[in-house]
Amino acid sequence: MIAVSSAPLITTNSRILVGTLARPSLDVQTGRAELTFPGFNYSISAFVESHVTTNPSRSVLKVYLDEGITLECEFLEKVVNGNQKILLEGKSELKVVSSQPRAHFIANTLESLFLLDSNARLKIPGLQLEIGITFAESLTMIGQYLQRRQTVFQLMTIEKRLNQSFSIPHRISDLERKDIAFAYHAVTCGTFDWPFRQGEFPCWATPEIKRQLTTIDGIEPIEITIDRYECFVLDKRIVLDEALIKIENPFIANLEKVSHELQSLDGHEFLVSIGSLTGRATYEFSDISFLNSIDWDERTTELVNLEDKLDERFFELGNHLAAATLDDLTEQEKAAITESFILNAEAFTDPATLGE
Repeated sequence: MIAVSSAPLITTNSRILVGTLARPSLDVQTGRAELTFPGFNYSISAFVESHVTTNPSRSVLKVYLDEGITLECEFLEKVVNGNQKILLEGKSELKVVSSQPRAHFIANTLESLFLLDSNARLKIPGLQLEIGITFAESLTMIGQYLQRRQTVFQLMTIEKRLNQSFSIPHRISDLERKDIAFAYHAVTCGTFDWPFRQGEFPCWATPEIKRQLTTIDGIEPIEITIDRYECFVLDKRIVLDEALIKIENPFIANLEKVSHELQSLDGHEFLVSIGSLTGRATYEFSDISFLNSIDWDERTTELVNLEDKLDERFFELGNHLAAATLDDLTEQEKAAITESFILNAEAFTDPATLGE
């Protein structure tokens, strides 16, 4: 759906529905255009160029939607009545030639709008042109586009909060997405719960540290203060200032090494590896300036505000798909699929004890 020059993503063609336009009298015509998405009550203004090709039955439109973002439409036509062209078929492609998160957020949002609104229209009054554009993808792929939109928005927010700049890579891995989500929560929530398996922390061999470490019993939480918390976002090291980490159900993973280090209480530094039996921890960052609101530009604000509508439409499609799946089934088959699954006490019994 999206083709990117400096940071390529995914390219897919859409179908252009039937429309009409006047025969251009110049090789290139320019004017205003508008993309409308009736299902979301949203429209976006743009600048358009109409190119005449060497093939008289082929036309190309390039719609400039925002900095580094274009919608390119190519279609075949048939001339009727001497000066009118009827669109026979065509394809369109949303392209991004910028690696900036804002450009990708706008493109991902427009991509999602095309995928979720089958009534999207491109209107160009100067060319007497109005065409319908539809992008078709599976529900799974739409979910992935919405997820990427969310990740890019988180990067935009981190940029604003920390005065940083990021470039969107060819691919964002699952681990990178988790790192981005963590940093986003840190700069927007201040205090939040997060999965925690194990981490290494510097300690000093002193009587007080020994007393604290010997109290770790896997039940009571332990609190660790880090003066300068650092993490990585897309291979860039960022500093999140002071952090308090409250580890639930903690245990010392390198207990043998720690016991050895504490045999000599001379203040030397060593690393203690602490894990969580339940895999949870609470992070609290002291810089409350993170909680201030962000002033986005007008277009970004409009697209951010479509979040709830995009999610609602996505789940509607999922429900319709599920309903369509049940249409051809018998009542007995429907009951078997939709029946609630109930676990009784026996489900939690140790299999080795069954029959005793």
